[in-house]
Amino acid sequence: MKRLSGMLAGIALLVSCGAGQAATFTQSDFAGTGSFGTATASCQNALCTDVHVDVNMDPNILLQTGSHFLFTLSLAGSGVIDASSIVLAGSSITVLPKTSPASYQNSPFRFFNTGISADCGNGGSSGCGSTLAFDIDNFSGFLFATEQFNGFNIIAAADVLLTNCTGACTGVVGLTGDLTPTPFDVPGETPIPGAVWLFASGIGIGGAILRRRRRKEV
Repeated sequence: MKRLSGMLAGIALLVSCGAGQAATFTQSDFAGTGSFGTATASCQNALCTDVHVDVNMDPNILLQTGSHFLFTLSLAGSGVIDASSIVLAGSSITVLPKTSPASYQNSPFRFFNTGISADCGNGGSSGCGSTLAFDIDNFSGFLFATEQFNGFNIIAAADVLLTNCTGACTGVVGLTGDLTPTPFDVPGETPIPGAVWLFASGIGIGGAILRRRRRKEV
């Protein structure tokens, strides 16, 4: 019975795990490589057709300078950024019209098919804050930029001011890693994968057989 209890506890641990992992902005041509900020995505419904994205560049600051865009990415299928959902400390915020083929470059990263433009000043102490949030409607996946950078696939690019920096401190950083959205979590319920249910059923059957054998021995 102790063994059975331990296995059931293991199932509970398995079910409780599964938090989404942040992708990291690691690439640049003005500040080398590093950890410049993160992005996470999460499904807003069971089919994951609506996805919420959070970008956190803290302590760095989001900008839009020169020929750069504040944020660029590529979306598969009919996925589009919901302009009304954007949360950003800036003004004149607009969603870049989606293009096919992807045509937006956020130098040195290219090419993306959509993004966000905003009035964030020209650097220095100005900017649009450290965070950006938005929703994607009709989500069917993220696409990489059509060209790699330093051998890396780039998911998105953001124009930033690096606060802990000397010399050239503004430029665009590229997002690498896995931006797979975290599955939708029904409030008050913990989704349990089918394989876990099957495993638990097997344990229950095994326990019943074990108890029956013990009664026969007695």
